[in-house]
Amino acid sequence: NRDRASKTPHLDARKRITHHSLNTTTIEICKAPIFWQPDGMFKLQMRVAYRDGTDGNHVYHARYFDWMEMARNEALRELGLPLIGLQRGGTLLPVVECSMRHHRPARYDDVVEILTQVSLPTRAQIQFDCQIQRDGEILAEGMTRHVATRLDGRPIRLPTELVAAIDPRRGLVAGADEG
Repeated sequence: NRDRASKTPHLDARKRITHHSLNTTTIEICKAPIFWQPDGMFKLQMRVAYRDGTDGNHVYHARYFDWMEMARNEALRELGLPLIGLQRGGTLLPVVECSMRHHRPARYDDVVEILTQVSLPTRAQIQFDCQIQRDGEILAEGMTRHVATRLDGRPIRLPTELVAAIDPRRGLVAGADEG
């Protein structure tokens, strides 16, 4: 059941292709760890895919934004508020501002972690601050800011269930250090 899998805490099924010989390819399901850390940061771990790299074996700069999008989508899903659910409820969260600072390149087959901090700058905005790390070394830092809108694009306040899930005083997820 797809809904049950999305509510499973701390795990997200990913397909991985492994080559055992030149003639055989198998597909196995592996679990990518995703979870809230005690400090309120959401952590998503992933392996850099070959498609994300350039001929020089460093990750193409725009892929970092894709990874940040994956992390924020998973963070909202872990809060019980997947983006599709917000959309069905009449709320969109379009990006209105984004930035990225690159420190070191990620490379094919690296295992990276995307650490995401969620905050509420205003009653109509949500912000995701991200660090992309490899073995504790910061590779890139980025931010996306989103404004809540109706489906017709008119700005609105953030949904109460989203605000209730986030502590606006500290920008931490309420109850993230429990359990």
